[in-house]
Amino acid sequence: MKGALRVVSMGTVLAMMWGGCGRKKEALVVAQVGDRAITIGELWAFEANVPEAFKTEKSGVEGQRDYLKTMIDREFMLLEAREQGIDQSESLVQKLEWQKKKSVIEAFYEKEIGPKLEISEEEIRHCFEEEGLGRAVKMRHIAVKTEDDVRMVLKEIEQGRSFEEVARERSLDRKSAEKGGLLDAFYAKNELGELIGARAFSMEIGQISEPIRMGYGYEVIQVIAEKPVPFEHWKASLEQRLKRHKFSEEWDALLDRLKAAVHLRFKHDGMELLLARAAASGAAPDLSEQERGIALYEYEEGRITLGDFVDAAQGSAWRFIGADSTKAMQYAERRIIAERLMLDAARRAGFYEDEEILAWLEKKKEDLLIDKLREGEVKDKAAVSEEEIRAEYDMHKRDRYALPEEILITEILVETEEEAQQLSDQIKKGAELSELAGRHTLRKEYRKTQGQFQVRSFEKALYGGDLVEIAGIAPIGQLMGPIEVKGGYSIFRVEERGERRPEPFEAVERRVRANFLDAREVQLFDQLIERLRIKYEDRVIYFEEHLKEAVREAA
Repeated sequence: MKGALRVVSMGTVLAMMWGGCGRKKEALVVAQVGDRAITIGELWAFEANVPEAFKTEKSGVEGQRDYLKTMIDREFMLLEAREQGIDQSESLVQKLEWQKKKSVIEAFYEKEIGPKLEISEEEIRHCFEEEGLGRAVKMRHIAVKTEDDVRMVLKEIEQGRSFEEVARERSLDRKSAEKGGLLDAFYAKNELGELIGARAFSMEIGQISEPIRMGYGYEVIQVIAEKPVPFEHWKASLEQRLKRHKFSEEWDALLDRLKAAVHLRFKHDGMELLLARAAASGAAPDLSEQERGIALYEYEEGRITLGDFVDAAQGSAWRFIGADSTKAMQYAERRIIAERLMLDAARRAGFYEDEEILAWLEKKKEDLLIDKLREGEVKDKAAVSEEEIRAEYDMHKRDRYALPEEILITEILVETEEEAQQLSDQIKKGAELSELAGRHTLRKEYRKTQGQFQVRSFEKALYGGDLVEIAGIAPIGQLMGPIEVKGGYSIFRVEERGERRPEPFEAVERRVRANFLDAREVQLFDQLIERLRIKYEDRVIYFEEHLKEAVREAA
């Protein structure tokens, strides 16, 4: 009866569901929602794909019921989407058609091109050696603006000034100039650009180059070191690059074969009319229905019309302004002809009836239906007022929207626990923590401040260990440690702990709005699911014994 979920016992459905004794357990139905049967196999597959963070804490039959309930909720949403006619909406039909073309073409590529994309290690090694990737160099450089500037640089070096000194004084790259022109990294040949790469890899260690003309001025470089780079460092990226190159070659060859097979013919008159209309309008041509039907290309199985070209161009980055017949033909070949001929070839080869593709498309259709339902029932209704946003901020400005707590500590970081303990003992006997920090801490950037700096709650990964966490709860003024942290062992004292201050409303308004909208959408979605459970509860049949069977099999 309506209003009550139906649970069917094992005895009632034994003959219907178990069939022959050879029937696989995975095919047993655990629930029926309308015409849709959910099997044990599907339930297991669903559970396996649930992210760890979202797995139920329940076990046994109760845990399986949780997962089954979620699967049934999905079926309720599909029932509702179809009842609302979402499956007939023009936008969804268009998206599905696009997805269908995309999946068919990808499968066609995989069959026609995929087997030809294998790259041998020999090919990769040849590329590695040809491009000189087996070594990397470290350099200094001086960048200047004019030819006179670069002549002055070389003259000063010839007169005995060091490269580093001239770089500090004259280089436009001030970041490297401070380090005597030093570029910190080692560079492979293909990482330096064609001009500098060719020059750097032809030089000896210590050699200074002649001026190198660049777009912004001139460069002088000095190679100061080199190191070998193992083949394995480049292997994966070279393989991908070679595959992309081979794919492009095979794609072009496939398209040429398809064009020849269908005797593709270009219609000059159609192109002239298209470009004339575009020139007259200064934008996409406004064609009459008769003109839209004029052929731009003809082939054995059909034609590509001016209307096809205009429609494709409107959905892409193509621009008619300034286009000539050569550019238009190139666009037509890459964007329209290739898709049309490959879809026709895929259809002839039976890809449109491929079971895997059809199953994938059905799943995609269901996903789109649910997305559109959520959009209409949740996102479109999740409006919030300025008053609600302000109230959310006022309620949480001292926790959710407050700046992180800043804790001022004085710390000594050393390599070993024994060393840290010795320093701790000295301090307990009267030595000054700050004075010892200035001499011993490994954090060189804080020696000038005698080991004093601020830590914040979000910096746990920066310091490692429990430094930030302990500093958050340690009594002010009490020596703590030694504790193991990133880089060694730490002893420290909390000097002061500042209160969390609210961020200004203007600075966090967008975050407040996003948080509130997220919460509102969750609320609306939960309400939607509850309504659908009530509305469609009489469409559900549970096969309780089969659910228990699923648990026994999983165990």
